[in-house]
Amino acid sequence: MANRFKIVFMALCIFGLAKTSLAAQEPDKKFLKGYSAGDWQIDFGIEDRVRYEYKNDFDFNESKKDDGSLIFNRLIINSRATLKDKYEIFMEGLDARVGNYQIKKTTQTDKMDLHQAYFRMNNIASYPFDIKLGRQQMKYGKGRLVWASSWANKIACFDAGVLHHKGKGFWIDLFSGR
Repeated sequence: MANRFKIVFMALCIFGLAKTSLAAQEPDKKFLKGYSAGDWQIDFGIEDRVRYEYKNDFDFNESKKDDGSLIFNRLIINSRATLKDKYEIFMEGLDARVGNYQIKKTTQTDKMDLHQAYFRMNNIASYPFDIKLGRQQMKYGKGRLVWASSWANKIACFDAGVLHHKGKGFWIDLFSGR
């Protein structure tokens, strides 16, 4: 049984080293070649990230047995539909899992979740205002004020609305959410 686990574990590690990422972790997603349906452009994206951690005497307390391995896997699948750069509908699912070997598992729960789902309308009534409503990642102050950190296995999202104004040489956002 232990040998089977080691073989599967090594295969997952090799897969993690050879993985291919087709979508970026930041809000500017890279999409697979899309499809056109009339005036609508439909794009799809996917990202699979595997991260391995080995912990050896992690808390510097030799009396505690805390040597072992963790493997984190994050799968993101998304789609975006745009109509003439005026309307955008975006949906993204995120599945984050963690496996453990000879060490206590993290507190993260393994599950698939609706990570982002929003509607955006650009240039409302020909004015330089955009509105974005729904579950979304947000980043303000270069990530120092509000940020959906992409280094963690699970990425934070906000149920929010954003009113964005583009002026000459500046922009301003009014947002509310939780």
